[in-house]
Amino acid sequence: MAKDSVKILHTADWHLGSDFHSFADPAVREALKDRQAVIFSELRRAVNEKAVDLVLIGGDFFDKPDPSRLLTDWVRSQLSDLPCPVLIVAGNHDPFMVASHWENPWPSNVKIAPTDCLQTFDYEDLGVRVFAQSFADIYEIQSLLNPEAIVTDPKYPISILLVHGDIDRESGRSDYNPIPLESLRGKGLNYVALGHIHKAQEASLGYDDALWAYPGFPQGRGFDELGPGFFRIGTFSPGLAGKVRQTWENFPLETGRFLIREVDITAAKTQDDVHAIIDEALEKWQETVSYKLEDQVIRLLLIGKPDLAYGLDLSLYKTTSEGRKYFYIELKDRTRPPFDPDHLLRLPGFGQTLVQVLQSYEARVRTPEDREKLDRALDTILRAQERVQHED
Repeated sequence: MAKDSVKILHTADWHLGSDFHSFADPAVREALKDRQAVIFSELRRAVNEKAVDLVLIGGDFFDKPDPSRLLTDWVRSQLSDLPCPVLIVAGNHDPFMVASHWENPWPSNVKIAPTDCLQTFDYEDLGVRVFAQSFADIYEIQSLLNPEAIVTDPKYPISILLVHGDIDRESGRSDYNPIPLESLRGKGLNYVALGHIHKAQEASLGYDDALWAYPGFPQGRGFDELGPGFFRIGTFSPGLAGKVRQTWENFPLETGRFLIREVDITAAKTQDDVHAIIDEALEKWQETVSYKLEDQVIRLLLIGKPDLAYGLDLSLYKTTSEGRKYFYIELKDRTRPPFDPDHLLRLPGFGQTLVQVLQSYEARVRTPEDREKLDRALDTILRAQERVQHED
């Protein structure tokens, strides 16, 4: 090896320029877009703190094939500030199409993998050889991988494959570059750096300590991507009998997190009670974590059996949340009706008749969601009756 040890940062799936469609409020969508800039400051922090020698980006760097010129120019300027080389492959969200933004000039420290073949990128001062190829279209049903193009060289003790796609899949089983794991065995690769799957994971290639890995998302884009993002940073160093030893760590990022938490509001009797319970829950939650909840994207699941005479009005809390310190709080009603159907069945009247009708639908219940719909229907109708009686 050219150095005693080499440090490589592996990341993917930034989805820069995402529209954040799941959020209805345009102001929230724009704020979330702006927050993606933090990933670059975290990249510089990781490179500097860990003395990273090479950055590998495994595709879906952008969220769409045609990001704005303003965004791509800004990204180029950010990457040019890094004190190390960067190698990028395009993925299914940002394929390297003809006349695309990938053809525009990039900083001298940044290389973009081509689409027509598995190209070799040699970093002589590091003793690293990387094989890489980009997506040419949104779908790559046939594997891009040509195992014959993977030719290692003792001059480069560290051999890496950088691709975007589905590992351990045969052609026809994935629309996104299926990569048969068997085809990689015996090729002398130390590491396969992947992108596409947003959940961080790693596994053995089946020989020595060779690995394949997905680094996971650096910053979530919705409530299906919870918690902190990471960069993977690997240290490659000489091992026994000429082998290369590698150790990997997750470098946690100070980017905005998507978080979900349950809040039991059973004790609430009024809407003001609901607000007070939520505020207290947030304060107690903050005491248990090191990061600031006010900077996170939060979904609160309201649970329990509150006896609220006029139901739960989520919009009231949203209105009173304006001007509060939290970046974003979303409320979801997961409460259960406080009524006891068995008790209602023993009492003649409207409630008994309603429960009997709803029970006739029991045979159609297949999932917990179906059960919740029936319970909520009972709750809604009984509350409506209660409101009418109150007004009379």
